[in-house]
Amino acid sequence: MNKYSQMSPTEKFRSARAAINNAMQSQEIMDALATFNYDATKLNEGLTLADDTEALHELKEQKYGIRFEKTEAKSALWQDARKSLSNYRKLA
Repeated sequence: MNKYSQMSPTEKFRSARAAINNAMQSQEIMDALATFNYDATKLNEGLTLADDTEALHELKEQKYGIRFEKTEAKSALWQDARKSLSNYRKLA
């Protein structure tokens, strides 16, 4: 369990897909899952959920990246403005 908590989200999605795919390829596992009302349809839904969730996670990461870049650009502009202001104050 500790290893899972240290995985990146991408690794967790990959692991979930691998587990579902492996389960779907083994009749023994499918029989065991059937006792818990998991069939191929539910497992396919799980694959779809993993794919959708990963896509949303990637979109979130892109948006955070853009936000971080804009924050860095704004900070650089403020730093330049402060430097210019300081130069003008010295001149005055």
